[in-house]
Amino acid sequence: MNVKEIFIEQITTCYDESGWFVCLKDSLKDLTEEQASLKDGDTNSIWEIALHLLFYNERNLKRFTGNNIPAKEGSNAQTFLNKDHLSWDETVNRLFQNLAEWRKVVKECSSQQLEEWSPTLSLLFPHNAHHIGQIVHIRKQNGLWNSERGVH
Repeated sequence: MNVKEIFIEQITTCYDESGWFVCLKDSLKDLTEEQASLKDGDTNSIWEIALHLLFYNERNLKRFTGNNIPAKEGSNAQTFLNKDHLSWDETVNRLFQNLAEWRKVVKECSSQQLEEWSPTLSLLFPHNAHHIGQIVHIRKQNGLWNSERGVH
């Protein structure tokens, strides 16, 4: 497996193909807006985690595709906020579209671009996996997880 194939595999595993861990599509499947908004103390809700993932994946995709983006304002905690007033469905759809686009652009990118971006991508995709695990954990805590989807 070459580096490009490894990153494509990481995107796919995080996005829509459960394997060693549950993918994002499966982790969010059948969640209502109310369920995604559940909070326990200062722990982020599933919706807030999805917004955080959307923030970093969109920001890095824009940079990867050559778009200049302003410096990040505020703290990391602000990346969990719904600044664009997205509905739950809009959040999920944008996140899924973003990961599908990531897979496409990585497949099409040059070896040089991939080499330049390897340090970022080698952290971005495991970052997604980390938060997907949190989503599954929150669902399990709230009795919203079907273990047939993985992670008993």
